[in-house]
Amino acid sequence: MLLAAYGWGYREGFFAALFTAGTILMADVIDGATENALRTGLLASIVVVAAAIVGGYTRQLWLEAEERERESADEVGRMSLANDLFHALHDVVRTLPDSLDLAEVVASARDTLREVFRPDVLVVLLRDETSDSWRCQLSEGVNVADHLDTEDFPSRAQDALERPGVVRVNRTGTQRELWNGEYASSGLIVGLRTPDRVVGMVAVEYRAPDRVSSADAELFARIASSLALAVDNARWFGRL
Repeated sequence: MLLAAYGWGYREGFFAALFTAGTILMADVIDGATENALRTGLLASIVVVAAAIVGGYTRQLWLEAEERERESADEVGRMSLANDLFHALHDVVRTLPDSLDLAEVVASARDTLREVFRPDVLVVLLRDETSDSWRCQLSEGVNVADHLDTEDFPSRAQDALERPGVVRVNRTGTQRELWNGEYASSGLIVGLRTPDRVVGMVAVEYRAPDRVSSADAELFARIASSLALAVDNARWFGRL
């Protein structure tokens, strides 16, 4: 009974104990045992049931101890992994250049966009991490408020947020399509996208219509993709 309850658990141990106790009592009754013999058989049955209880309780203690040991091993494993990650992160941070400063990233992007596209209007917006608003990081050729909501964007800029890819404008029909609608007639606008979110927006605009080609849009998309990752990395570097 001890082995049955320890090996299989309470339920199987009780079944085995009841079967054994019933067999003892049935044998005594069939054999015509005396009252003392029946009493002895009853006591033996009680001992058998008690043995099953002891075996089951021992198994329960063993399982609980094994579970605690497994949880302790898992906790040690998680702490060891976290320790390795912190060491790796420390090594990475030590090798990161100071150019991951967000202001320097934007300044570098400004110089690149000026040199490549020579726009009349240049706007860079970044999403505020503490709210759903936007912060103007750079504006040339147009006055843009320091903080804006998405509803404040011109219509083609809102289009750039809603879908990936570059929004190419060659001729405007209204003054609400571009950032400087009273001045600009054509331009390129794109959302700065990382794999999981939009971190900003960049736009170049021109006074004359038909100033941007499909090749310009493709090059603009590549620059924006690099800028998006640089902005995201700079923000993570700032948090670190």
